[in-house]
Amino acid sequence: MQGDRIPTPFDGRKVAYHLPHWSAMERGEIPPPVLVTLDPAAACNLVCRWCNSEEQTEKGVRYSAAAIVALPAMLRRWGVKAVCVAGGGEPLLHPRISTLLEGLHAEGLEIGVVTNGTLIDRHMDALGCCRWVGVSVDAGSSRTYEDLKRRDQYGAVTENMRQLRARWPALEITYKYLVHPDNIEDIPEAASAARSIGCNYFHARPAGRTWVDVQAGRVSSPFTVPQVTRASELLATLESCDDNGFIQATTSKFSDAWGISNRFDKCRAMGMTCVIQPDNTIGLCCDRRGDSRTTLGTWEHPDDIPKLWGNAAHWRAMSLVNLDDCPRCTYAPHNELYEAFVANDHTCKWFI
Repeated sequence: MQGDRIPTPFDGRKVAYHLPHWSAMERGEIPPPVLVTLDPAAACNLVCRWCNSEEQTEKGVRYSAAAIVALPAMLRRWGVKAVCVAGGGEPLLHPRISTLLEGLHAEGLEIGVVTNGTLIDRHMDALGCCRWVGVSVDAGSSRTYEDLKRRDQYGAVTENMRQLRARWPALEITYKYLVHPDNIEDIPEAASAARSIGCNYFHARPAGRTWVDVQAGRVSSPFTVPQVTRASELLATLESCDDNGFIQATTSKFSDAWGISNRFDKCRAMGMTCVIQPDNTIGLCCDRRGDSRTTLGTWEHPDDIPKLWGNAAHWRAMSLVNLDDCPRCTYAPHNELYEAFVANDHTCKWFI
């Protein structure tokens, strides 16, 4: 859907920047991860109907105070370029989250935060350390918001976003919209709200099956054909009136029916990124948080983490991934391009 638009943070073509990383992997070396996701706390203050982190939030664990202090310097020494602070839950619930963001910024790391937005007002200054903040609003009205998240917080969240925009005019703010069968008609209203708030982007993508769904045999699309058609029409209408990349609709990682569609043979993305989880485990897949089959190992101190990266167990974990167990893949473009241009040369790559 991006066509010939100007480049944006959602432009999948940026994976070409990481060809040297992939080339090293083909030579048998796994360089330090380009991006690390930090999950500071396994806790949440909403109850979203599509939650893929219930098993994580039930643990109720969080980073220790010592880890909050030590992680930023370790990540910089390791060679990590960017950090996404997200979670199996809501990251801003961690009582020392501002210390973490300020520490990452002091170490020169690029920072993005994914949040439900309910606690932005408590961390307004620290969020200015970020390059971007994505707020998972997923509705365009209080009625729909409460229906999907079981809490009446729509007004508070959108006001927090307005205050964040006023406090940090240069911060990239994205109004995130997970398209669900029950919020399709809210799409235009939500996009209008995003513009009114002053967001840089309105990013919509379908709610896909989680890995827990897949394990339970629920692999078909959660959408009916009429629902896909209606949502696609609404998004296309918004895009047709947009000439600056404000509307971003990501559907290419899904089948035509918005089901699972992983068009690659092996997962190599687990050699590019990892999730440092609050239960002191290292996950290799953000889409399969808590899955022991995609867990690299455990850590007591952050300095333990680089020692596990790139070892024999890491290679073995990547080789044993069964794509039939995977939900919609966040890093599908990486895996598809790796196979097309690195693992195989179908393009006569030296003939530019």
